[in-house]
Amino acid sequence: MVRVRYAKIPIFLLSLSSALILPVGAMATSGTMDLSSMEVKNGIQQWGEPKALTSNGNPQGGLAFHNAVVTNANSRLTILLHKSCQTLAGRVAIDPGAPASATAQFSIWKGDTRLWASPMLHKNDNPVPFSLNVGPYREVTLKVDRQSGTAFTCRCDWLDTAVTYKGRVPEVVDRPESWKRDFVPGAVWRDNNGVPIQAHGGGVLKVGNTWFWVGEDKSKGYNNFVGVHEYSSRDLIHWHDEGVVLPASSLPEEFRSTGVCERPKIIYNPLTKLYFMWMHLDAHRYTVSEAGLAIAPKVNGPFKYVAAIRPVNNSTFRDMNVFVDKDGSAYLIYAAENNATLYIVRLDRSYGAPHRPEVEGVTWARIAPGGWHEAPAMWRYGSTYYLIASHTTGWSPNTASLFTAKSPLGPWVYQGNPFNGPDSHETFYTQSTCVIPAPGHPGWFIYMGDRWNPADLGNSRYVWLPFHITKGSNHFDVDWHSHWNLKDLGTTLKAYVKSLTPGGSH
Repeated sequence: MVRVRYAKIPIFLLSLSSALILPVGAMATSGTMDLSSMEVKNGIQQWGEPKALTSNGNPQGGLAFHNAVVTNANSRLTILLHKSCQTLAGRVAIDPGAPASATAQFSIWKGDTRLWASPMLHKNDNPVPFSLNVGPYREVTLKVDRQSGTAFTCRCDWLDTAVTYKGRVPEVVDRPESWKRDFVPGAVWRDNNGVPIQAHGGGVLKVGNTWFWVGEDKSKGYNNFVGVHEYSSRDLIHWHDEGVVLPASSLPEEFRSTGVCERPKIIYNPLTKLYFMWMHLDAHRYTVSEAGLAIAPKVNGPFKYVAAIRPVNNSTFRDMNVFVDKDGSAYLIYAAENNATLYIVRLDRSYGAPHRPEVEGVTWARIAPGGWHEAPAMWRYGSTYYLIASHTTGWSPNTASLFTAKSPLGPWVYQGNPFNGPDSHETFYTQSTCVIPAPGHPGWFIYMGDRWNPADLGNSRYVWLPFHITKGSNHFDVDWHSHWNLKDLGTTLKAYVKSLTPGGSH
């Protein structure tokens, strides 16, 4: 059964569609602490600008950070210490603006050894100081355990002139001049106008020599206040603003300011010479859960809304993606059955409707029933099909799942977590949205992930990471890189992959 809502559109289009709070204060009383080398981890969604501490308007020394917003428990910040740093000291406190129920405990660790822990702190408690010997260490981790259920902020004060400051904390830096051709996962990514890119939950399509990136514009908040934004690029680094190609105002009213338009993806049909944008449309506390369709004659739109449907079995349609195989067959991949199960549904030749008749195992398939997955991304390399998905933990990151198959409709086999190294169990604090081939490097792919900031969704970041697949393999490793270049795929990263093979040095 298919439930369909059509817009008032031209007849030819209708026929086609039948077709964690990390407050922390610290100082180095001996030596320096280079803040530019900090690696920010797990849930630190926003840092305020550093400001010099003052007393009666006069410099007091040190730096102050405010509004470090963290949205999940077990948040942490890893500090790389200068070789001459002997003592780490500072203070922690919950921000006065936090909810009355705000409680948290802070601690400092070296590996699995706890060096210091605060008492349980409550709102309005005085700041708690700490001082400890870090002489033997080059890295320590400050962690926070948020005990109350609501996200809140905390003051983070650097207390001493011995702290040196070089550049900004990585989470708020723009791409450095020396990294103009580099991907910098988690950094602010700006378009040609200097404005942060708004393409969350998005996907990338290559047309000729140009890449087009579409996604959710969250500049005005959670609901669909703006619409689907699009950008174009020749190198995947520098993006030109193509504007809002599907305005919120063009959708049915329930999917506008009180509803959502999520995870838009575009595919091209050479038979009709039209571009099809599929997306997740929802309202009324995610009870509508439909697939939205819009069509345009040009990749940069404007797109015209066509319909909202439930593709098969009248099941809910939520986080989604699209995939076009080498033979031209196209598929919708989405979280169904109230997110309990993934569906893969073949589209008809028009790409505007599910293939009919509806036959499980022939035109559609259920993947990982009861596995509770969302945010799927599907691609093919050689004769193997790959699918990455996250689990369903709201805005909080979790462990990714990899599945492989020899056919788009399966059977699909679970292959574990493809992410490797520290923080891989939380997918480097991202959620999958798309996987694209790395141009000019066969066997290399780019993982596209969103690092969500629920306190300020428009300030959510993008994490793009390279990985290599050996043809025919059912597994691969996605490693963390603080910055990387497409040219590296032929040199540094390729050598690294070679070292992982039997007989290698890694």
